[in-house]
Amino acid sequence: AAKEFPDIVQKYFGTVVPIENKFQALHYSVLNSGTFLYIPHDVEVEIPLRSSFFIDEVTGNSMHTLIVVEPGASVTYIEDLFSPTTANIVYTDATEILVKESAKLKLISLQNWGLGVQNFASRRAILDKNASLDWYFSEVGCKYEKLNYDVVLKGEGEFSKNFWVFFRMQNQH
Repeated sequence: AAKEFPDIVQKYFGTVVPIENKFQALHYSVLNSGTFLYIPHDVEVEIPLRSSFFIDEVTGNSMHTLIVVEPGASVTYIEDLFSPTTANIVYTDATEILVKESAKLKLISLQNWGLGVQNFASRRAILDKNASLDWYFSEVGCKYEKLNYDVVLKGEGEFSKNFWVFFRMQNQH
């Protein structure tokens, strides 16, 4: 995406989740994969878009999601993240979301981590006037998680519905 759409990526990348702590600094220093979703002005995507990521000791340890929904646009995006059940992995991720005026985003994030994953995550959304975000998040597994989560409402009439479920096993934190 950075090669095909450099102007758009450079305009937004790192603006919603800047480096504010050591975990975000780690994320940006080892970043090696991710998703860039850009929905142009007044485009309504009628079928859900989906991506899947598998992490292990070989495939990498840092993913970045950048979603920009321009004014009047709408989309549903589903992301699946999973790992082996026994791998010991330090993983960092950041999700940056910009939902512009009168735009709509439905985000479904499904994470199925192995018992050895240590996840350090930052997820932040900025909603402009009359924008809406429905964020559904489910996480199963994980040895340890440090999560920073924010939704910023910038104008009038924004709406954010958030439903987050975490399932832990054994001595997980």
